[in-house]
Amino acid sequence: RRLPLNPNYYNLQGVSGEYINDHLSELLETTVEELQNANCVEVEEEINLLPANLGRIASYYSIKYQTIDLFSTSITENRKMKGLLNILASANEFDSIPIRHGEEGLLRSFLIHLKYPLEVGESRNLRDPHNKTNILLQCHFERVPIPPDFQRDQKEILENSIRLCHSLVDVISSNGWLKPCLICMELCQMITQSMWASDSPLLQLPFFDSNLIEKCQKKNVEDIVDLMNLEDDERKGILQFNQTQYEQLARVCNRYPTLDFNFQVLDPNSLSTEDPIQIAIQLEREMEGDKLPPVYAPYYPKEKEENWWVVLGDNKENKVYAIKKLIVGKTSKSKLIFQIPNPGKYKLKLYLLCDSYIGCDT
Repeated sequence: RRLPLNPNYYNLQGVSGEYINDHLSELLETTVEELQNANCVEVEEEINLLPANLGRIASYYSIKYQTIDLFSTSITENRKMKGLLNILASANEFDSIPIRHGEEGLLRSFLIHLKYPLEVGESRNLRDPHNKTNILLQCHFERVPIPPDFQRDQKEILENSIRLCHSLVDVISSNGWLKPCLICMELCQMITQSMWASDSPLLQLPFFDSNLIEKCQKKNVEDIVDLMNLEDDERKGILQFNQTQYEQLARVCNRYPTLDFNFQVLDPNSLSTEDPIQIAIQLEREMEGDKLPPVYAPYYPKEKEENWWVVLGDNKENKVYAIKKLIVGKTSKSKLIFQIPNPGKYKLKLYLLCDSYIGCDT
């Protein structure tokens, strides 16, 4: 009904049924062609539309087809953190991040905080919303104070980044590349916890700063598990917290994942290249009650639940053999199913990675 009421807006030459049908046919053909060029759909016998793998990923995570095409064409088997960060910041979902009048100077002042410098060259590059996205993401990892307008922009960026990262993991694993897949999972952790993956895991805890972390490290306390394993008197001697701070710290530590991870290859004596191999997985997580509380992530702008990936891969060959995403409860069971292409000996490793906390991966 909208087409004949506002023909100029839709570039219609007329409002008769013939003009409208021609317009809709052209629109449909153009859309299918664009989706086909982005490898999101397949056309069968010029009439049937079938979803392709990239189309399924884009649909599942509700992301633009241009973004999934960008991810697919930009990712390579040797991408490191800087490259993945650039790819994420280039997503079409960030086209609308505003560049307000006079913001270039402020953005330029944040360049000194960047672990991975931008190639800005000319000042006009700082008017690119994707460069701004990259800067605000790195400021997030550095916990750099930013003005209120930038805080609103950063909030929008962060709210979109986790699902974009998850879709990027799916794209990478579809190509069978292990190393960039694991790095992208680390990027999810960084976004949630507002820190670099190389920072001390203790930085995820309330009231912890670089000075307190250094003090802990002198006592051989490197991570949250080390801190929890200390005797009460020794821990109090290091931290010097008041009672309210201790109680908050205890609540956060109790939410930090502690998992028992077991697996078993089914029918190990009858493995072959012709039949799928199955690995049974069982996870047991320490938790109070039957429902996990939200992730402790004070710098992330909305409530988040834990997600986990189980990945089977060959680090030397940089190859993913199987991957599955899980939401872990008190007890979780799953299976990985994969095939070995050729007879021989394979040295495969099973990884368990969280998308929310740093330092709890197995």
